[in-house]
Amino acid sequence: MAHSGDWDSLDGADTYYSYSWDFFRLYGRTLTTFAPAPGQSKLVPDLAESLGVPSDNSKTWTYKIRTGVKFEDGTPVTFELYVEVRPEIALARLGGFKLTRHVPPVSEEMLGDQIEQLRRQRAPWTPYTGQPQAGDYVVVSLTVLEDGEPQEPKRYELVLGEGRALPDVEAKILTLAPGETGETEIQLPDDFPDAAKRGQRRAGGRRALPDEVGRYLAGEDAGDDAVPQVAQARPAG
Repeated sequence: MAHSGDWDSLDGADTYYSYSWDFFRLYGRTLTTFAPAPGQSKLVPDLAESLGVPSDNSKTWTYKIRTGVKFEDGTPVTFELYVEVRPEIALARLGGFKLTRHVPPVSEEMLGDQIEQLRRQRAPWTPYTGQPQAGDYVVVSLTVLEDGEPQEPKRYELVLGEGRALPDVEAKILTLAPGETGETEIQLPDDFPDAAKRGQRRAGGRRALPDEVGRYLAGEDAGDDAVPQVAQARPAG
């Protein structure tokens, strides 16, 4: 009888169908197998002396390999067993250690810097319409110019002076008052994500397009026709 299907597995431990077992006999041996007789599915020992001895409610099966088992070239079949053993660590002692804690001196300058940092972190932001400075919170839209053509603008929120934008971009933002638009050339840094563009200087690479004024300055949403302007704020206090 012919069968057009493929066998389910070449591994004798995973195969199931009888025709797969018949094919497996050509290149492999197992502890047990089915008797090579037509119309039978009787399980018989192969490399094992018996069908195995069960223990622990048949959770464990023990097999003994037949003596005189050899490979095809006549080499005796041998086994190497590798068993992982937890290392034994002898601890000299578990206590009696003496630790010295070094407390660095705290200067008035360090204390003042920490207080100023906490104050700025917790201070509410208030609208500010003057020229932006380092430490100001601004919302801008940046549009990349590719071959002179503007790409889709992207909105960014950042605090100036914290290194969140490319230096050339941040320098240009510092020159823009609320409601102004500017264009500048940028130098891509050596650690730019796109390795092929690192170190490039791109003329007109970005245009700073300040965001709507209404959200942060006027306290109300600007209309769809509103002229883009800088959204800017400074910490109160």
